Amino acid sequence: MPEVLGLGLWALVAAGFDLRRRRLPNLLTLGGLAVGVVVVLASGASLLGMAPASAWQGLGLSLLLTLPGYALGQLGAGDVKLAAAIAMLTGLVHFIVAFALAAILALAVLLACRFARDLPYLHALCPEGWLPDGEAAGRARRTVPFGAALGIALPVSLLLLAGARAG
Repeated sequence: MPEVLGLGLWALVAAGFDLRRRRLPNLLTLGGLAVGVVVVLASGASLLGMAPASAWQGLGLSLLLTLPGYALGQLGAGDVKLAAAIAMLTGLVHFIVAFALAAILALAVLLACRFARDLPYLHALCPEGWLPDGEAAGRARRTVPFGAALGIALPVSLLLLAGARAG
């Protein structure tokens, strides 16, 4: 249980960095990936106790899902590294659930912010630079920070999967 709490806090810290600075520090992303690799190699299981094959498959899937977005300029390198770290730390199933939730969250926020002009006060919910009015320049101002969505989605997915196992 402490590893789940630590993992959730780590993910939320990463989300906070991505929301506030639009950057994910290597210490968090590569550090998480390194911990995941060391844990799998040393213990024969992911941090959450999944089989090593699950962690490596999750890593492969994370790269398959994020590298095209990075190549197209839609995801940052930090997003790719965070997804890889999450996959290595949790395993394939947890990664799939977290990634799916993150995609839904990012899409919902993006759509809400796109319509912010038409809905009074909705713009107050959108972080600076997420509004499509062109006032803020640069790619970082036109995209949703996906690392933040991943960081928020991981603790939610951990709770959902824990509840599914308990019930």
